[in-house]
Amino acid sequence: MPHSCFDGVGLGHVRRNLAIAAEVVARRPDATVLLACSADEVDRLVLPPNVDVLKLPAIVKQHGGGYAAKRLAVSSHDVLHVRGGIIAGAIGSFRPDVFLVDKHPFGVHGELRGALDMLSVHGGRAVLGLRDVLDEPAAVAAEWGPLGLPDEISHTYDRVLVYGQRDIVDPIAEYHMPSDAAAVTRFCGYVHTAQTATRGYATPPKGGPTVLATVGGGGDGDRLLAAVIEVCDGAPWRTVLVAGPQGSAALRQSLRHRAEGAGMEFRTFVHDLPDRMVEADALVAMGGYNTITEAMAAAVPTVCVPRIRPRTEQLIRARAFEARGLLRVVHPESSVPRAIRAALDDVLGWDRSALRRRIRFNLVLDGAATAAAEVVQLAEAQHPRECRTLAG
Repeated sequence: MPHSCFDGVGLGHVRRNLAIAAEVVARRPDATVLLACSADEVDRLVLPPNVDVLKLPAIVKQHGGGYAAKRLAVSSHDVLHVRGGIIAGAIGSFRPDVFLVDKHPFGVHGELRGALDMLSVHGGRAVLGLRDVLDEPAAVAAEWGPLGLPDEISHTYDRVLVYGQRDIVDPIAEYHMPSDAAAVTRFCGYVHTAQTATRGYATPPKGGPTVLATVGGGGDGDRLLAAVIEVCDGAPWRTVLVAGPQGSAALRQSLRHRAEGAGMEFRTFVHDLPDRMVEADALVAMGGYNTITEAMAAAVPTVCVPRIRPRTEQLIRARAFEARGLLRVVHPESSVPRAIRAALDDVLGWDRSALRRRIRFNLVLDGAATAAAEVVQLAEAQHPRECRTLAG
């Protein structure tokens, strides 16, 4: 049962697809999954059995909204052409039963069109995976509308999997998806990386509470980490900061010096971050999809300071969760250090068992299993005796 995935750019896309890949293999131990991605950090993550990685040339987002080669001295057109050729070649040789595409319906600037054409020739099924929130509706319409993507999705994809809940955010309504696309759309619930750590919430750990701060991949998290260092200097709790591997090395070193000078623990990367959330008493984080869903799975009291540029996706999701009493939001344009301190003082007093009950009442957190079941069902319809997937 071969299965193939293509991811976007960030580390969050990789984590999400690895969570789904692990569930695919759990359901079909004979399944084979190939993950196509460009994240350098994928080698530092634990790969499930029967899963391997096809590394693509890296690209980076530019301030104007476009993309450029991260290392290769070539134009953006050329690096995307190379990436598209690699993926199309993988489709032709690996011949997946299912091709699961993450977020970008046709890749960055159409880089996946050749691969999708190749998939059609070989009779494979195409699945599009979407986060619950892409951006505010006007921004999505401006990006998708001129390209006719909503209509193209329904003509190209056999299934659209939304990694969220319709009662929290409904992208079908928000982004005016046509009825044909809505008919093949399934809401899976939220996808998160499985945790192995457990903790009894009634007894605080020895030495007082622990506050964990993380900024995802870290490409734009230096201001938040600086604010957390300011807020937590001299505070009556232990502070652990995870800067992420994708930011500026010089900024990271400066932050490390300040944090360690204040007696805080500073890490660049933690491969078992979901387990560290379980052990923490409070979390300060940006609002990336994976970070927030992992925080909800850990039932850790969370202060979310979402990114608002170039997209408002994180703010929209964070406010929807705050409205249900699941976390606290600090707007990044507020008086951030003071607001973070007030929010931390609040959430450190939350009853964690009560928070877990609210989360269970409001959220469906088995999105990886549901998405995997959809993928396996499509693959088995192609080849009942095997399962091969390309994902990303």
